[in-house]
Amino acid sequence: STTIARIKNAAIDKGCRDNITEELVDTELIKAKKMSQEMLDTCPASRQDLLAEYQKQMDIICEFAPKLITDESEILDMVLERVREAGINLKESNRGAIMKLVSPYLKGKADMGVVSKVVGNIFK
Repeated sequence: STTIARIKNAAIDKGCRDNITEELVDTELIKAKKMSQEMLDTCPASRQDLLAEYQKQMDIICEFAPKLITDESEILDMVLERVREAGINLKESNRGAIMKLVSPYLKGKADMGVVSKVVGNIFK
């Protein structure tokens, strides 16, 4: 119920309360998944009751949250494809420009931390 409320509040904030998009739901589910993982990671091992509750929340969220691509080679292929489509020369570009280009395309599809790492590796 907390996650549903967050989704509804995000829709109200974006001005689309009556027309909630799947993208908005996915974005909020990804945020909820990260928060649940953080709660699991920071919960003391002695609090088995809380750990069980947090794990149950995580299981429910994972059931509905989109599966993010974490394979670096697959992400690299997607990044390079977007760069080719945009006609950008990697030698003349920088990391920020590439991230700005691929973020809208990969957000909600891939783990953006991995995307940032992959883009950084391109310029090494």
